Amino acid sequence: MVQQGTVRGEKQDYCLPKTVNELVEYFLINDHLIMEMNNQEIPWMVERLFDKKVHTPQDVRDNLGQHLLLAAYSLDGRKCCIFTGEGATKTTSIMRAIPQYDVPHEGHIIVACQSYDQAEQKCREYNELNTDDAYQGIVLYSLSHYVAEACEVLGRPKPTSAMIAEAGFSNVLDYIYSRGGELVEYLESRKKELWDQLHLDENRKKRPVWFTVHSVVQRWHLHGGTRLWLHHSYAEEYAKGKANRDMVALYNCMAAQWIIYDEVRMSDLMVQYPAQQVDRVRELGDKYLDLSNKQRLTVFRELGFEDKEFDRIRQIAECQFSDDDMITIQPDCERFGVKTAISPYENVYGNIHYAKIENWWNDNPARITFLTTEHRIITAMQNVDNGPVVFNFDRPELFSSDEISVRLHFDNEARKADVKKLVQEIQTQSPNGLVISNMTEGLATTHDTAKGSNRFNHGEVDIVTSVYTMLAPGQYEQLLVENAVFGTNNMVQLFYLDQFNQTSGRTLGFRNNPNITTQAIMSKRLWREIGLTIEMNSRYRVKLTS
Repeated sequence: MVQQGTVRGEKQDYCLPKTVNELVEYFLINDHLIMEMNNQEIPWMVERLFDKKVHTPQDVRDNLGQHLLLAAYSLDGRKCCIFTGEGATKTTSIMRAIPQYDVPHEGHIIVACQSYDQAEQKCREYNELNTDDAYQGIVLYSLSHYVAEACEVLGRPKPTSAMIAEAGFSNVLDYIYSRGGELVEYLESRKKELWDQLHLDENRKKRPVWFTVHSVVQRWHLHGGTRLWLHHSYAEEYAKGKANRDMVALYNCMAAQWIIYDEVRMSDLMVQYPAQQVDRVRELGDKYLDLSNKQRLTVFRELGFEDKEFDRIRQIAECQFSDDDMITIQPDCERFGVKTAISPYENVYGNIHYAKIENWWNDNPARITFLTTEHRIITAMQNVDNGPVVFNFDRPELFSSDEISVRLHFDNEARKADVKKLVQEIQTQSPNGLVISNMTEGLATTHDTAKGSNRFNHGEVDIVTSVYTMLAPGQYEQLLVENAVFGTNNMVQLFYLDQFNQTSGRTLGFRNNPNITTQAIMSKRLWREIGLTIEMNSRYRVKLTS
């Protein structure tokens, strides 16, 4: 009997999450050995192995790649999420190991980012890190992006969803390639540029590592779109007829073996719309999705919808919401702000939304490794049936106090009405400083924009100040919807915890610069709301100052 470690199978190695002693203890408590993977109370074996290797922050960086990959490959067919602190180089660690773990005949490797700017940045980083000339990072835009680019260059209108439906087609790919002409020629030339980056010489080609955005990989399992178009033989095979068997071969050839999904967002895990929008779409009828695209357009117009809404209406219809997905907002689930009848947070009471958990990752047979630093994301994942397995490699306790200390000031001007004035005062007092704050109309970098950025601890910067304000009522309502979808009662608290961690992590922890002061400003009222959560759970220590 293997007590602990790795079992070597015919196709892969399996990492055992528990020792024999732990199995016996589990059996005595539960009277069975059937363990739900999403209710992992004892650390996974790979997490324990990691703890044996790391004693300093640098140890975390040095060992993260090996253990991250062991976690990603220890689950047969399961999706997983890697949870680490800001700046721990989780994406870089994976990118360095791609040549070692690549199995070319199983499909392509795709890195999915939040934006094309980030995809371009990560692609440049990969090509600089990559010492194996058998690989080439390539930025891949969506088909719709290339179509928009082509139409702009050629001076012609971009096909709309309504135009495509009216012509009797179900997607833009068929619509364009059925017509041929200069638009097809442009798209084929752009695609050729992508593949030409792989040529070493006449006899050798590099292997691509694609860098794209979340929305592209969420639809990668579908037959059509960017995946099918990307194959260099698509135009040739399309000319033979869509039904030919080689078209299926092209689709299979462009399968993904491994998707590295960087910086997961809540919108990747759930979908929601206000009840008014969903109720209007449900007027189209239960059989709407069974109609051809052209028939859908006819029904759509008969009910008074405008053509510009056609694509959005289709997206809502495809969610197939039922009455079971209806959520009525209940502020009592997680109270926030002043509890009075005139509080703007009380005004969201009774608002109705339709929301449900997304499941696109289980429809995709590829191995998917999610990466996040956010407690809110992993909390949601752990409350999803058959959701991604979370591996925790976050070790903030390894840092010294100086490396993770934030100076906190209380200021009542840290509110929507006065925050611009406050930020201007900070900038005047610290001309070499940088400020992170919302609701300043461009005076400061927003918390969301700052996330993932390395620019705050370079150059002559001597102080970075983050300003925190109370939630807008709409944000509060959104977080209450998340509580309802995932069966939680702390998404507001986790929102602030993640915002505090993300922003403080620009200059502390793995990015600590002893020459830069890191400070935070918020009102006492806000601190009363979130202070306990920050003190108990943040990666960074708060030092109150006068």
